[in-house]
Amino acid sequence: MTKWVGKDIAKLLKGPDLTVILESEPGGDFDTCPITVGVNGTDDNLFVSGFITGDEVISDWYDVDVEMVELSDGLDSRGGLNSRNPKTIQAYADIRIKLAKEGFEIVDKMEDYF
Repeated sequence: MTKWVGKDIAKLLKGPDLTVILESEPGGDFDTCPITVGVNGTDDNLFVSGFITGDEVISDWYDVDVEMVELSDGLDSRGGLNSRNPKTIQAYADIRIKLAKEGFEIVDKMEDYF
């Protein structure tokens, strides 16, 4: 498991062509508060959320050890990257690299694990 501290992850993901928003509500009992990353100059967003697969419910969505991180552009139910916009593709790659360097296991969609 890798430590997810929402405010630190949001800072990590910042970039010159990105607008990063740490959301205030989690998507469910087993995931962190998501981070929405707007790709400036496009209509695309990227969505980042940590999650656990065990039976224990997350009590602090901003500061928790997570098993994996979902990274998706939200354009297709398959998850992952589906945009053909070069700016979005570059932002996705940059974010994936940053998360991997922090030790996170990155997946296309968390639904595959439930």
